[in-house]
Amino acid sequence: MHETRKLSTLKVSKGGSSMIKAKQNVTTSIAYPFTLIKPSWEEGDVTLKDINQRIHAPPKKPPEILETSAFSGKPVIGKTRIRTEGGKGSITILRTKG
Repeated sequence: MHETRKLSTLKVSKGGSSMIKAKQNVTTSIAYPFTLIKPSWEEGDVTLKDINQRIHAPPKKPPEILETSAFSGKPVIGKTRIRTEGGKGSITILRTKG
């Protein structure tokens, strides 16, 4: 689909003078994936309702239970693992309570 938009005018002021410039029409291509593409799985067609249910469903594996930090002994409330470039290591950030 192609959509043509007329952009608004700009008022440019330099020193004591001002000019008004009008931008040209711009034609853009806009893709609407859910109206054009509808994936078909083994069970049948997938609707937006099905996709939203999968997004909002609880995770399949239970969250990892974190007890206390080995460094400070405080209870851990969050854990973030960042993979390093090249995939040879990782950085782990532990958020503790208190």
